Amino acid sequence: MDELNELTHERIDGDEWTGPAVFLREMALSADVVDVFLLLDPREITATVLDHRQVDFPTAVAALDSWFGEIADPYADEDGQA
Repeated sequence: MDELNELTHERIDGDEWTGPAVFLREMALSADVVDVFLLLDPREITATVLDHRQVDFPTAVAALDSWFGEIADPYADEDGQA
């Protein structure tokens, strides 16, 4: 256990662990978390947010840009049109 603490420097007073330390220590849990995130489709999330009836469009676009950065559209033609 101390070897892990020295390796990651992630031990917190009170025997609590930060996210990175738990991620390194609990490999099965880490794999499950990674699998869940791999199932997320940025295009589907974006469409869901932007198509919502009550969305404030500029705020939604800013939030999505902040979260995803620029999302390339693999189906866009050379002019960038879908």
